[in-house]
Amino acid sequence: MLCALEGLDIAAPAVQLYVVPAAVAILAALLLAQPLGTSRIGTALGPIMLVWFVVIGALGLWGIVQDPWVLFAIIPYYGLH
Repeated sequence: MLCALEGLDIAAPAVQLYVVPAAVAILAALLLAQPLGTSRIGTALGPIMLVWFVVIGALGLWGIVQDPWVLFAIIPYYGLH
């Protein structure tokens, strides 16, 4: 999460002043949520992660459908040549 905030410096230099306060806010939120326990946090974040993985899988499948030759990257022979 904090690496993504640091990447904002490159993508949008105008937000550079807000990177450190945002990182502090995220860390504070994590520390405040810690006493809730992993089951409550997992219940809240589980569906979000499920959607995230489904979207990543769908985008990967869409990329393979668009250019099936990308599957040749699995074969070491083509990587060596």
